[in-house]
Amino acid sequence: MGQEITVLVTALSLSAIGLFALIRGLVYRKNIEKRLWAPQKIILRGHGLRVAYFSIACMSLAALLIIAASEKPDSVRTAHVTFLADVSKSMAAERPLGNKNGIQKSKAAIESVCSTFPDIHTALYAFTRITRSHAYFSGLSSSQHNCGYILKTTNNVLGVESVAGEGSNIAEALSIAATSFPKESRSRILILLTDGEYTNNDKEFIRAFADIKSENVLLLIMGIGYESGAYIPIYDEFDPGKIIDVERRDEKKVVAALRSETLKAIAKESGGKYFDEDDQGKLIFEIDSNLIEKEEELQNFYSSWRLAPLASFLLTGFLFFRSVV
Repeated sequence: MGQEITVLVTALSLSAIGLFALIRGLVYRKNIEKRLWAPQKIILRGHGLRVAYFSIACMSLAALLIIAASEKPDSVRTAHVTFLADVSKSMAAERPLGNKNGIQKSKAAIESVCSTFPDIHTALYAFTRITRSHAYFSGLSSSQHNCGYILKTTNNVLGVESVAGEGSNIAEALSIAATSFPKESRSRILILLTDGEYTNNDKEFIRAFADIKSENVLLLIMGIGYESGAYIPIYDEFDPGKIIDVERRDEKKVVAALRSETLKAIAKESGGKYFDEDDQGKLIFEIDSNLIEKEEELQNFYSSWRLAPLASFLLTGFLFFRSVV
């Protein structure tokens, strides 16, 4: 409403200035009419018509600007959502071998959330012992710059150890992601996708829990993997679809397992919630419950420029009329 008033005052002020100038010109012509050959009535009629046309043009422009500025922004249900994906080697575990690994399942979960809520503002972080931002919140409201961008990005940036480093420093990743939400965000949701294996200490978790609570972040954890464990395959370098062995340590096969109890404890301590990978429907419901109504400026004041052709027509008409009358 304030923007509409500003536009109206500006347009009326410009109209008043122009009208004043024309009326002043009318008085000036009246003073010099005796020096001209043209009869008085013709002079007055011509200038009077100019005043009338200019007044109509200004009022029309004011009305058009008010109409454009009064376009109501679309109301959408949205939130700021950060995806925090574990890309350590344990997330490459497959069961059975040749099936989807943990990172591929994480991608599917991210795509599911974004497909369901295209208007949420999104950021994407990946971590091993190091945390890296792959996509930060866009300042634009269009969904193509939010979830649309994430959907195009995940396949290119999320891979086994796509972030350099061994192990999974979950605590540090939580702290970094929790403190990275923009100040204006009113609903903050952090989605952690991991198997729960970590390489940090309890003090780091205490700091992470404090950051999550102080930043008013809702932590939603999705456990990826198998409680009974799974092997990490090694694929042929020249034939990506062919498994030639599995990861070994000291000649023993490495078994990566889902640490659901650990993740449930993290969720509890941070005031968040835990979901198994088969509970995507419950995760979607929880996100939906924490969306807020927000007016997105999909059509802003600058859309008034769409009226430029009509405005140009009015002004050109006035100038033409002025030259012939």
